[in-house]
Amino acid sequence: MAYRGTTIMKPRRRSYRSRSPWPSMLVALAVLVAAGGIIGGIILLTRTDGDEASVIAGGSASASPCTTVMVMPGILLPDASDVKVNVFNSTKKSGLAAVTAQELTARGFTVKKVMNDPTGAQVQGVAEIRYGPAAEDGAKLVQFQFPGAKMVLVGRTGKRVDVALGLNFQAMPTVGDVTAALASPSPSASGLGCPPASVQASPAGSSEGQSP
Repeated sequence: MAYRGTTIMKPRRRSYRSRSPWPSMLVALAVLVAAGGIIGGIILLTRTDGDEASVIAGGSASASPCTTVMVMPGILLPDASDVKVNVFNSTKKSGLAAVTAQELTARGFTVKKVMNDPTGAQVQGVAEIRYGPAAEDGAKLVQFQFPGAKMVLVGRTGKRVDVALGLNFQAMPTVGDVTAALASPSPSASGLGCPPASVQASPAGSSEGQSP
């Protein structure tokens, strides 16, 4: 009898496809980017707060701006009796300083010297008001008595104010006009951002021989 062989069926092996690592890597990269953005934002906010605090505290980050407000000059300036004035004649018109000194005394100022301009300068304008840093407020008050006068800051100590009458000086304004001007609001600048006033040198020379 012929032998029939038995065919043995071998079990099939399952084939596994290898998974790609890219999706996992992309997810991890996205998480890192998001975390970096959050940390960077926190650092930026922290630095901004620090800068603002230094500005508020008057630190070196930035200077306070120069602001302008409207004020009444008469409120801020001293009384005339507290201002010592020297009256100089910077022209060849005799008696000009003497007459002006009498009027200043009548208005309450303390007049010290009345003489020809010791610098020998001939002022072309209304007048020069010369003063040191300590006499700034007194010089501003004197300027109201001589509208159009040039303010000259000089490097000296003390609170005396020199009024050097010039060629264009005619007469002082009335007391009423000065009072009205002192009561009129005017702009005043303040703050660290304001430019400092420059110190000018006093003119030098010899005095003229005319009567003060």
